[in-house]
Amino acid sequence: MITVVCNARFESTLLALGAKIIGGKWSLNSLPDDTREMLESEGSQVEGCKYRCWGCWFSNVYWVTRDPRCSVSFNTLAKRAGGQIDLDKFVVGRAKPVTIENRKGTGRGYIVDYQDKTYPSEAALARAFGINPITFRSRRQLGHTLEESLNEPV
Repeated sequence: MITVVCNARFESTLLALGAKIIGGKWSLNSLPDDTREMLESEGSQVEGCKYRCWGCWFSNVYWVTRDPRCSVSFNTLAKRAGGQIDLDKFVVGRAKPVTIENRKGTGRGYIVDYQDKTYPSEAALARAFGINPITFRSRRQLGHTLEESLNEPV
């Protein structure tokens, strides 16, 4: 937990961030970077800020993975982080699948629109650009966009 010792004038700010008083100190799971700087400049004590991600400080990797912006599991992030403080480049997980349209009886499943052309699937898109569909899928799972997956050299 991130703990903050400050005077009463910051009470409304900390309550807005979801902080609670535990053991005579304010405790919270994450703290925006600009709020931390403001609190410290006013003489407050802020402890427990170990990891920075998305412009916020977190006390441990678990709270980073609980944030809705994080798309990887705790174990994956803990392995990737390896003692780093800035975790922005480690929180990107697998690519989100293409949105599914109503598939029942239409024969149209994972439709992909790319450069004003519609493809019946990502595999068909990859084949149209001369890329192995398995290679294309692997790049997408690594978090690459459609453009990056199609334009990278093999």
